Amino acid sequence: MHVNPYAVLALVLVLALVYVGGALIAARLFGERGRELARKHQAVECSSTPMGDARIQFKVGYYLFALVFMVFDVEALFLFPAVKALAEGDTDTGILMLEIATFVAVLFLALIYAWRRKVLEWQ
Repeated sequence: MHVNPYAVLALVLVLALVYVGGALIAARLFGERGRELARKHQAVECSSTPMGDARIQFKVGYYLFALVFMVFDVEALFLFPAVKALAEGDTDTGILMLEIATFVAVLFLALIYAWRRKVLEWQ
């Protein structure tokens, strides 16, 4: 028995449209409206009514500090394969130590740069 692939595709598209359309119609018929919907979307903190607005501004320093932390944290992970290869003794020790020293020097320069730009100051 040979099935036309275009017929299967058409059937899948029709079923998808019926499924999505049915979901939209059901939401319109049975969904909440007005005040009930507004109460439903109210922020809840531990089952108590929240105080104040949830949308407050944060200082950019928090984000910069987090980004600097993530950069140094991820960059430190790149040292593990080199240290593992050094411990196993598979490669030339001198070249590997030079690569590790260069990598740590770049990290140290980045730390000095962040320190001079006062990214690390917590106010």
